[in-house]
Amino acid sequence: MENESFFSKKLFLYKTIAGEENWQLVELLTSGQTTYTDLDVNIYEQSYEYKIETNKDCENQISTSIHQSILATSEIIDETGFVSWNNYLDWENGVDHYEIWISIDSSAYQLIETSSDLQYDYSHDNKGFDHCFVIEAREKDGNKSSSVSNTTCMEFIPEIHAYNIITPNRDAFNEVFTIDNIEHYPNSKLTILNRWGVKVYEAVGYTNNWSGKIKGKAAASGTYYYELDLNEPRNELKSIRGYFSILY
Repeated sequence: MENESFFSKKLFLYKTIAGEENWQLVELLTSGQTTYTDLDVNIYEQSYEYKIETNKDCENQISTSIHQSILATSEIIDETGFVSWNNYLDWENGVDHYEIWISIDSSAYQLIETSSDLQYDYSHDNKGFDHCFVIEAREKDGNKSSSVSNTTCMEFIPEIHAYNIITPNRDAFNEVFTIDNIEHYPNSKLTILNRWGVKVYEAVGYTNNWSGKIKGKAAASGTYYYELDLNEPRNELKSIRGYFSILY
């Protein structure tokens, strides 16, 4: 809030759910107060509008423009995520652009896109489970203000795929037993058996690093079997089993 020092009497802060005319008094703002935090809101389901008015007994009552919070929502359709949000209104020169920020599995938020649209189509590319988004509006010209939305999240399941051959002959191709997206399953347990059912390798939190060595020696060519317990409650698939070949 700016220029509040010109008004000696308390100012009236009102809010309503966006699109409605049911304005409710939120707070009486004291002279010199420049900010207010509204805790009585549900930012995940509603967008709110706010305005400030001078005291009712002021001969020339003044009201600010109405500012609206940004409500971001998301949904998944056929493995594609769609993030949508309402337009931010009432900056004098409007919105310059919207920034789309993402956090995957509680990582730090990163800017992935800027847009003038009100929707972003997102492909998860097996990057993790929990994909959370925040939208930030940037003011055009003016004082370069910004407005940040709520957080909206979508859950995807990284697909597990194991390759059926390794050739540990130091030619830089197929050197290790590889499972795509295994990095998203840090609690998984991998067990490798030879053709007679004897365990030759075991690891918790496998990192695609087994090069066919058994007790430091190269394993014999042939067929091997693996069991992978995912130990990940977010994936309905509990384990996978299969086989692969070692060739030299």
